[in-house]
Amino acid sequence: MGKYTFLKITPLKCLMLTFLTYYPANDIMNIIISKLDQLIHNFPQEKVYVHTDKPHYTLGDTLWFSLTATDASFHEKPSVSKLVYVQLIGPDSTVLSKKSILINEKWGKGEFALKDTWEDGKYTIQAFTNYMMNYSQEYIFSKEINIWDANKSTTSADTTIVSQKENLQIKFYPEGGDLVENLTSVVAFEAIYENGDPAEGELLIKDEKGNIITQTRTLYEGKGFFTIKPDSYSKYHGMMDDKIFNLPYVKREGYNIKVNNKNKDFVSVTLQTNIRDGLMGTFLIGHIRGQVFLTKDGFTDTTLTLKIEKKSLPAGVSQFTLFSKDGLPLCERAVFIENASEKPHIDIASQYAFHRLRSKADISISVNELVTKKGLKGDFSISVFDKNQVNFSNNDVDIRSYFLLTSDLTKHVTNPGYYFIDESPKRKTLLDLVMMTHAWTRIKSDYLITQFEPILSHAPESGLVIRGTVLKKGSPLESAKVDLVVLSDDYLVGVANTDKNGKFVFDELPVTGKQTISIKASEVIPGIKSKESTDGVELMIEEMFPTFKNTNNNYINGKTQNGFDIKEYLAKESVRHKYDSLYTAMSVQLDEVTVKANKKRRSEILKKERGILYNNYDKRLELDSLPYINPNWTIYDMVAARSPGIQVIGSRSSVQKFRIRGNNSIQLSTTAQVLVEGAPVTDEYAGSLNIQDVEFVDIIRGLSATSIFGAQGANGIVAIYLRKERNYSANPLSSKFQQRINFDGYTQAREFYSPNYAIKSAGTEKPDLRTTLYWSPLVSTDDKGGASFSFYTGDVPSEYLIHVQGITEDGRPFSALKILEV
Repeated sequence: MGKYTFLKITPLKCLMLTFLTYYPANDIMNIIISKLDQLIHNFPQEKVYVHTDKPHYTLGDTLWFSLTATDASFHEKPSVSKLVYVQLIGPDSTVLSKKSILINEKWGKGEFALKDTWEDGKYTIQAFTNYMMNYSQEYIFSKEINIWDANKSTTSADTTIVSQKENLQIKFYPEGGDLVENLTSVVAFEAIYENGDPAEGELLIKDEKGNIITQTRTLYEGKGFFTIKPDSYSKYHGMMDDKIFNLPYVKREGYNIKVNNKNKDFVSVTLQTNIRDGLMGTFLIGHIRGQVFLTKDGFTDTTLTLKIEKKSLPAGVSQFTLFSKDGLPLCERAVFIENASEKPHIDIASQYAFHRLRSKADISISVNELVTKKGLKGDFSISVFDKNQVNFSNNDVDIRSYFLLTSDLTKHVTNPGYYFIDESPKRKTLLDLVMMTHAWTRIKSDYLITQFEPILSHAPESGLVIRGTVLKKGSPLESAKVDLVVLSDDYLVGVANTDKNGKFVFDELPVTGKQTISIKASEVIPGIKSKESTDGVELMIEEMFPTFKNTNNNYINGKTQNGFDIKEYLAKESVRHKYDSLYTAMSVQLDEVTVKANKKRRSEILKKERGILYNNYDKRLELDSLPYINPNWTIYDMVAARSPGIQVIGSRSSVQKFRIRGNNSIQLSTTAQVLVEGAPVTDEYAGSLNIQDVEFVDIIRGLSATSIFGAQGANGIVAIYLRKERNYSANPLSSKFQQRINFDGYTQAREFYSPNYAIKSAGTEKPDLRTTLYWSPLVSTDDKGGASFSFYTGDVPSEYLIHVQGITEDGRPFSALKILEV
């Protein structure tokens, strides 16, 4: 029999256990505890949550978002991955926009520009890491968002359309997993239609002879429960709307686990079996997201009740599993743990009860312990939007309901925020029904003995990655050389070698925005002077943005709430967009007048725009002015053909270089220095440039070169300047061994514009009809848990809703709301 500490035994065989107090002697139990610990530390899963500035949009808007990425068990540490992919999927399931977001600690930010040429409808925003692809895609963040067309009187996303309630389905979930003969069991059920809408109504439970055993009805969102003591000789079914639905088969022998979670201080767990001495050798483990808080063995009777204190437990979905002596799960129960003392208290305060139009609102926020009032350090995002124009509901998901509830379930939860809005007994009962009707499988108990270590084929990424394979005549080429050149204003080169499988990786690429990258593979032929050859070499580059088949059933629904007038909302949005377009057009016209009034010589403009240091050059080759350009030329071919006195040495298969004839000698000097956008580059880099990307080239020699560039310019300078807008579709240099790819680097998030009406400036006369008044993707509290921000109100009298969503330094998610009268 095992030993334990701090164990209280009551006369009713009721055990009160404190957090992680039992130290078992059961070897199999020790193994499972060790494996749970290894899973959350050696194979940590990840969670990603997306907070948007408002619940819905119209085409032409900007969708602002912040990301929170943490470990899946403790929520305290940042995710192992430092790169999060975010994609916006249109109504026809087409991916319309992708973002690669670099995570700083736990946070990232970005935005989607919603093009007015897109179709209106129900969009989906998804966020995930490459590492998350190792696990079920049910744990990938996926949220539906309505995006409407303000210029339409009706919209395809209009939720006033009545859903067809057909093909009623009812599923039954006996507590613990099975119906067992002569063991009283609570059975939860869920009634839904084929389209996923919940059904409401009365349910009759009958035996095979038609006798009514019990009757009940749905309580919320199609869910309900009843109690039954079955026998193995009967078959049971439920009836609703004159349709029959069979209950699970009754086992003649088995186990049962019952949970009472109504008490705020402890949770009660009862184990039962109808097998004589059936509990002998079994053991019970309780954990929250893999964190073990209860272990117990040494059972002798057929019934046992345990009481576990909640005060030391973290909030969230816990799992109680009764294992056989061989470590196989016999029955299981998920329970949601609420610990009032652990919940952070958020206070949002304003200096004034009412605010005038276009006035400054100063807001303070404090994050404190609920009981001790001690300040908590943490980070959060803030959104302020017009509550009377934006359709918002407390029932919607937020960071708290996502991190603590829906992210650990595999099935969709309708209105997850509802289960966090108050402390009523009804709400707790309904939350317990969610636990019984939604399987929690992030850590599968039946795999802990049989299939312990997950298969990891997707590595966590600490930055942008390009992967590929080099082949020669169809077989992997080991030790091949792979050259990478980023064709941007900030030039970047890299070299990698392939492994025995011909694989290569460039990781942590410091690339932002949309860039073109040239990648070339070659075989290294060993010798006294190693040579490079591209004969028979083939380069293959992997898909850079992870993709997966979208079959996620654990999505977040984007329904509008009852009473929301979509047509009125669209009419107001149409007016707002018209004002935005009008004032944007006026601004463009003013800019054009300014340009015409300050027209300068092209050379002066180029010098200022490109930051050119030198005043004189010997020759400037402007490609658009040249009579003929061979598209197959390299930059070396073009310069040599158009500039007498310049010689190119080397060949395309090796490295080309420039030699410039001296001013007073017919002898050729050593090689010239090549600059791209004013920065020195290698000859390899220059050779990889697409001639169509070049705007002009300056040839500088003699005193003009040395006076500015010193010894670096002694042999002359070839200064190359690239077009600001380059067409990368044409690619004459691409071949089997070399590819030029369009690469999406890190997203450079724009700053949300918030007007300052204390300063008169152009555009302030425009009517302020904003629906999002303020947005900040990241705010941090000070050591005392305090933070503050300010913004200016608009031109529409209304109620503003301040929505704060964040997480404390020790991993406790929080969400808070405050209404501001304007």
